[in-house]
Amino acid sequence: DVLVDDGRKLPGIINFIAATSESEYWIGTSNGLYVYTERDGLSESITNDPDRRYSISEADCRCFCQDMEGNIWIGTYHSGLNMLPRRVPWISRYFVNSNQHPLAGTIVRAITPDAEGNIWISLKNRLARIGPDRSVRYVDIPQGYHMTHLINIEGTRRMVCFTMEDILLEVSPDGGFTHLEGLDGMGVNSMTAGRDSDLWVGTYYRGLVHYDPSGSGIETMDFDKGLSDIDIRSVQTDPEGNVWCSTPTHVIKYDISQDAFYHIQDNNFTHGRIYY
Repeated sequence: DVLVDDGRKLPGIINFIAATSESEYWIGTSNGLYVYTERDGLSESITNDPDRRYSISEADCRCFCQDMEGNIWIGTYHSGLNMLPRRVPWISRYFVNSNQHPLAGTIVRAITPDAEGNIWISLKNRLARIGPDRSVRYVDIPQGYHMTHLINIEGTRRMVCFTMEDILLEVSPDGGFTHLEGLDGMGVNSMTAGRDSDLWVGTYYRGLVHYDPSGSGIETMDFDKGLSDIDIRSVQTDPEGNVWCSTPTHVIKYDISQDAFYHIQDNNFTHGRIYY
């Protein structure tokens, strides 16, 4: 549950919370989309209205991204993709009308922008790429894998897609795929870029993994290395190259220079609260 400052509790399941500025947050739930700002508080639910052509296509909002122009993209569970232009008070729908497009009713699993201004959409077994001119191109996932997540690794031109088969595939800007050898079956949950071509990978049950195919290879950090929890829900690096992780019970810092873990825990991480 999420309680806002006026005491209201958001209904349904919270699927995402995304910040578009220091004072604006978009909250996607199974019962609609909300916008919270420090000035105005929580908006009313943005949901589907059958009588309004330019309403969102479905109440169950699953994923979010903001493109380079400030437009908001929302993926839904069964009714495709929506785009809310920053300067226009209506929502444009993608992949909804089967007479116009073959992806009517599709499940959008993830959305991410790339450095060239394209929007990449993760579908069941292929990717869709919407260009800055709104042209659409499709890329089939190799070997019949089924997509779950698609992430853009910040500060790079690299994207990685996760599959139900627990395989990781790096996606090139032209739509090619490279299998990330050695990470199969690790239960990968999150990923971020290191200083060079290396990756830091958070897993559900293997701890923190350093993936450096051009150097030291793969190093797994778990209880033996000093981690207090190996269920890594999110991972980020800071300007000094240190790695920050969140788990259900701790915030953890891995200090690169000292090769040591430091842990933060207080009452906010207990009583059933899980931090991502």
